Amino acid sequence: MQIRRLSETVGDSHRLLIHGPSGVGKTRLIQTLAEPETDAAPVVSDASRILIVSAERGLLSIAGLDASVVEVSSSTDRIALFGEVLKAARAGEFSAVAVDSITEIGNMSLAAAQAETRDGRAAYGEMMSEIMRIYRGLRMMPVTLYVIAQSFHDDGEWHPMMPGSKVGPALTYEYDVSMFLRVVDADSGPTRELITGRTGGIEAKDRSGKLALAEPPCLSHIIRKIRGDR
Repeated sequence: MQIRRLSETVGDSHRLLIHGPSGVGKTRLIQTLAEPETDAAPVVSDASRILIVSAERGLLSIAGLDASVVEVSSSTDRIALFGEVLKAARAGEFSAVAVDSITEIGNMSLAAAQAETRDGRAAYGEMMSEIMRIYRGLRMMPVTLYVIAQSFHDDGEWHPMMPGSKVGPALTYEYDVSMFLRVVDADSGPTRELITGRTGGIEAKDRSGKLALAEPPCLSHIIRKIRGDR
């Protein structure tokens, strides 16, 4: 049995999940890891140390960012791909990994399973098994992890969107901080904010206990605050 100090087990890597409706700028937040939109110091000093796993093919908003990209398609061996990403992260090739989006990867997994069987329950079981293997691989990455999910609005509440009734709740459990990105009307005009706790029917949580209920849309700001740098 190996006993370590608590500070050694927490480290400087953090797992962040952000969900929100289409068009609010979830992908654009990747850029704030290296180019903060507040006075926070960047958590990634060189944008080339960011790896984006893209299933959405919607990176136009960060086209000027000098990051690396690997694309996921319906024909991709997703387990093998995330295994390679984990290997690269452990080798120190990247300081941060962004997944855009876990929702679309789940949809691809379900479509592949449905193509293999006509049994709907079996297809959902295969999808859930694959997604949980991907979750575990992401959880083991010794780097800052930013995962994007689409949102769905049901009975007045916003939740991260995943295929199947069991995968969505498991999604938020895996992350240190689960936030909701939204646009609100301010005196100066529409502005974006990150909601970090459950309020007004929004599913979100902050395990660090260091974030305000509403924070600016900047990942460097969020991570610096969690670390106690702000």
